[in-house]
Amino acid sequence: MLKRFAIIGGILVSSLLVAGCDDDDDAPATIPVTELEDTYLDFMCQKMISCNTEGFGEMLGTVANCRTFIEMEGDDMFGKTVDAINAGDILYDAEAAATCLNAMEAGSCQDMAADRQYDVCQAVFMGTVADGGACEIDEECVSGACEVDYETCMGTCATVVAAGGACEAWETHCAKGTTCYDGTCQAYTAPLGSGDSCDPEAENDWCDWDFYCNYDSSTCMARGAAGAACDGDDECEHGLDCNYADGENGVCTEVEVLDAGDECEPEGSSMCNYFDGYACQITVIDPQNEEFEGTCQPMVQLGDTCWEAEAMTMTACDIFEDIYCDMSAGYLEDAVCVAKKAAGAECEESNECLSDYCDWESNTCAEDMMCK
Repeated sequence: MLKRFAIIGGILVSSLLVAGCDDDDDAPATIPVTELEDTYLDFMCQKMISCNTEGFGEMLGTVANCRTFIEMEGDDMFGKTVDAINAGDILYDAEAAATCLNAMEAGSCQDMAADRQYDVCQAVFMGTVADGGACEIDEECVSGACEVDYETCMGTCATVVAAGGACEAWETHCAKGTTCYDGTCQAYTAPLGSGDSCDPEAENDWCDWDFYCNYDSSTCMARGAAGAACDGDDECEHGLDCNYADGENGVCTEVEVLDAGDECEPEGSSMCNYFDGYACQITVIDPQNEEFEGTCQPMVQLGDTCWEAEAMTMTACDIFEDIYCDMSAGYLEDAVCVAKKAAGAECEESNECLSDYCDWESNTCAEDMMCK
């Protein structure tokens, strides 16, 4: 379930959220570049919680919890942008940033889901690197598109396709303010309704909030209520997820945060309250038939036992600390939580490394080559 949090990205401080909703006169006129990341992250955390997108509202609960998880994931969403601004490769308009974020705050949950590109937001970052020049991120480029080589994390500013031009989803760089939808670079302006034709290959879903784009029919269909059959989370009402408890058939299931002692499943729709220090402790009942039972129990710390061989019970090491359960002696021996390894150390699994990346060719901890 934690994997679902990896998509979290952000926008706006709580004071700006309140001002944007109740009193536009109190909204800040500018957002200094030094405050940009905190402002952006706080806003999106608040938006995702209030919209309860895919159950994130239930799971995260507070902006503070959302920020804690982002920091744990190590997402550096603005580091390169700020560096490029300071280097003069990006011109930053602090006033446009405030106007943009106020517009995004006033937008609907569907606007967020569709990644609506507001006109007022196009002037926030102005790139100075011409087509063909070296870049790392889109914002450095005059065109707004950096074609990145994901082996080196360096790229070249690319030519974009103008609004109305033909495109291919996930492949074509469309002009600023537009995205590739249904084979054309175009701007999202309003949600699609029930039965409307939609593009299931697009990066974002343009169907209205209570609908999704069905892959087979390419039309907007109503999201399923609790108990409905599903093939993915987007087919379920917001606040539900598609749970494959029996391993074969998906069912829309309510997302819940469980308390200490509650029964839990390692891959279920609900989760123990990680932010209060609990995780699903799993006991193996029948290894051959992969039968387990679990309850929410306190996470254990450095040096604590995380695997009890005789009882066949696994307790999670604290996910907010740089530790992991060392199972190198095998399942017939007890295991304890140990410190994660630095770059260059031998590893077998990525969870052993501080970088969360084990290079399987060299079996050593290395920097993750996924460009951030």
